[in-house]
Amino acid sequence: MKNYMIILVILFSQISFSQINLGPASGFGDKNLGPLVDNAGTIDFQMLSFHEKAKVFGVGTKKTKIKGSMFLYDNWNYHGIIQIAGKKFKLNNINFNIEQDAFMSKMGGDSVVVFDSNFIDDVKVNNKSFKYLYDSSEGKKKNFEVIHQLNDNVMLLKEYSLKVILADPNPMLNRPMDEIKKREKHVLYKDGELVNFKLHKKNILKLIDSNKVKDVKDFVVKYHLSYKNQGHVVRILRYYDSL
Repeated sequence: MKNYMIILVILFSQISFSQINLGPASGFGDKNLGPLVDNAGTIDFQMLSFHEKAKVFGVGTKKTKIKGSMFLYDNWNYHGIIQIAGKKFKLNNINFNIEQDAFMSKMGGDSVVVFDSNFIDDVKVNNKSFKYLYDSSEGKKKNFEVIHQLNDNVMLLKEYSLKVILADPNPMLNRPMDEIKKREKHVLYKDGELVNFKLHKKNILKLIDSNKVKDVKDFVVKYHLSYKNQGHVVRILRYYDSL
């Protein structure tokens, strides 16, 4: 039964790292993607079609160097627990491919296994929890890191995305090669809806019951905490939970 459950959630086509970490196409710096490239030579990965991504990373062409990675973590030495239908499966080498919005596990050599998030109830990577939630603004489900869960209907989340900064021959810009950079933003899940969420005092205090706001403010002052610091915000919300 255990093997059967694994089959349900794994796409057994093994993917070569050479297919995931693709190098940029030669001559991409001519900015053929037109309006997708801003004045700083940056491309938003979420705006690219498959063919445009292929142009950026040179599918079918000789690879050249590119800085950065599509993966959330710099290595595969992360432990994970994937929960499926109430059962938990441990992995010793899990990573998250931001571009494909999928968790992966290294299988030896240069191959990985891709997990289908539609069959996963919960994912934990080094004690960080992830949820697969529907984003009505994009009309699809996506993976989000859970920063703090106040209750079943309210969660503070983090969303990861990628951007590509194009190489430039100008030595003053110090951009000798294309670079993939990770981006992150906070999102609030409330009553089934996802909305962008900035970490600042007004927004954080809106999550607090009015009769406990003073206690929370006093706690922030006492311990010199910042409403703009994610670690501090988690500490604030945990204190609120304890009241």
